[in-house]
Amino acid sequence: MCEITDWIVWILLVLCGILDWKKRELPVLLLGIMSFTVVICLFCCGWEPVFSKIVGGLMGIMFFLISKLTNEAIGYGDSWLILLLGVYLGSYKALQVLFVAAVISGVCSLFCLWIHGWNRNLKIPFVPFMTLAYLGVIFL
Repeated sequence: MCEITDWIVWILLVLCGILDWKKRELPVLLLGIMSFTVVICLFCCGWEPVFSKIVGGLMGIMFFLISKLTNEAIGYGDSWLILLLGVYLGSYKALQVLFVAAVISGVCSLFCLWIHGWNRNLKIPFVPFMTLAYLGVIFL
């Protein structure tokens, strides 16, 4: 990846994470800007591992189907971001980001459930954890 595009995508993820934390939704305009940015970044940095990018995109489509089947237990905005990260990073790095985000959010969820008396209705946004995971996978 190009270093400047990694930073641009991370800044957009930070904005998405903040909005997801505060409002529990992602604005379509911001997702559109991120989509445009990912496409531009792909043209600037090249399409070398095309198969990996396609598989990464298919991961996002799979999450859209999961969103539909679970009445948005995983939101459509989260699925859209997973699709974008899959296309931008490729399947291997996107899986790393998803795995790290799932582990961090799982630990945070257990902590929140413990603090709030094991309330199973507690909902935690996923995008902030994807942002932290992206930071770890790309920059460390």
